[in-house]
Amino acid sequence: MKKHKAKSICILSTSYREYDRRMLRISAHLSTLDYVVSWISRSINFNEELAISTRFSSGVLFYLEYNLRILQIIVNVKPEIIYAVDLDTMLAARMYQRFSGCELIFDSHEYFTEVPELKGKRIKKAIWSQLGKWAIKSDTTCITVNSSLSKILSEKYGQQFHVVRNVPPQRSLPLQHKETLGDDKKVILYLGAVNVGRGLEIACDAVKSGHLSEDYELWIVGDGDILSQLQKTYKDVNAIKFYGWVAPDQLSDILTQAWIGINMLDAVSKSYYYSLTNKYFDYIQHQLPAIHMDYPEYQALQEQYPVSKLVKEYTINGLIDGIQHYNDPSEYKKSKLACKEASLDLNWESESAKLSIIMKGLKNS
Repeated sequence: MKKHKAKSICILSTSYREYDRRMLRISAHLSTLDYVVSWISRSINFNEELAISTRFSSGVLFYLEYNLRILQIIVNVKPEIIYAVDLDTMLAARMYQRFSGCELIFDSHEYFTEVPELKGKRIKKAIWSQLGKWAIKSDTTCITVNSSLSKILSEKYGQQFHVVRNVPPQRSLPLQHKETLGDDKKVILYLGAVNVGRGLEIACDAVKSGHLSEDYELWIVGDGDILSQLQKTYKDVNAIKFYGWVAPDQLSDILTQAWIGINMLDAVSKSYYYSLTNKYFDYIQHQLPAIHMDYPEYQALQEQYPVSKLVKEYTINGLIDGIQHYNDPSEYKKSKLACKEASLDLNWESESAKLSIIMKGLKNS
């Protein structure tokens, strides 16, 4: 009997692999499907194999240099399948695909042409839009992170976008776990990228201005463009704690100490308005009631899983409204119970089955 030969697949991303929990999960799952997986990305570990470092750190020159470096590496890797993450790797992905004839998967993690960084930059937005139309063709297997983006991107590019959501593995937790610190402080937790438009200035101002009493602490877990600015501005506010980047396997220790989670996003960015963040599911898996914005993806999930308080205002008042909601013990318990139920459905063990089906559907699988 002829022995099956495992196919090689190469992931392309501009993310730092240590931070990219979605692609860490996907990479591991592809390995279980008997693919030989390699991953070209940035890395905080300079000795990491297939890690890219660039002379330029941002802008057009960064993306051009990055894609050229991808091409230099990938011609030696010679994968049979390319897995390109977001539009910023699709130039190299499509060029190599046309040269090699390999299969191409495109995974859109966000509404790339509508990210906050492109707001008001019509020329740059037009360039990215044209790149997408040039690179995403009928031979591209397309994936995205939620139903709203699936509909938008399918219409934009004329190709079906399959949905594989950013959900963590299922956790087993008793219903009762720590809700306050030893000194009875209620921890309000933010987990994720520390960038503009994510409600961090709102939360910090709420603490500093006294809108939140001494009964609360704000913990910010993550790294990003405005972390150093926030640390400087709020360095004298003892009730705000900055953790910086935390390794994925250490996050649970922090999440289980929190009272509620927060996820506030500014709707001026369509990418944020139509998003469905990792932290939504992280909070659920840790039975952590949370405040989210009243946006389409959260509305749809709330109807099925009443795990959150959805707020309409991207303001301090909106945040306070959510906190007051959970100061009601009955509402807090209701959301906590809903999280436990939702965690049985919204987990990577269930979601990864969708990726398995997509991979089986490849033409040469």
